[in-house]
Amino acid sequence: HQLATVRLVLSEIGASDIDEMVVFNKVDAIDETTRVRLEALHTDAVFISALSGEGIDNLLERVVDGLHALTVELELSIPYARGDLLAEAHEVGEVLKLDHTDVGTDITVRLPNEEVSRFRLFVKSIDD
Repeated sequence: HQLATVRLVLSEIGASDIDEMVVFNKVDAIDETTRVRLEALHTDAVFISALSGEGIDNLLERVVDGLHALTVELELSIPYARGDLLAEAHEVGEVLKLDHTDVGTDITVRLPNEEVSRFRLFVKSIDD
């Protein structure tokens, strides 16, 4: 009932189309029959226990995967004259690798999808 109520509120505020992750906490406090039933009803849910730590690694993995779905990894070659773009890459993304060359800076950066167009002229390769 709580899940249905949350979804109703999200719908009322116009947020029903936003991706969700259902997480059931306190799985250490329920019996096996209840857990099996919940897992069958909510096959994509994450089951955790903050007390015992059960499922926390799975939750973190799912969060990271979800965030990575909103980003793209790019290899860029930015001329030294465009240091402003290098600064922007650091500001809006996660710089994973940086190498200085004779003509500029080669970087591997993970950027939010909506930021990619700013760097399109300097893309060497894309890794989705």
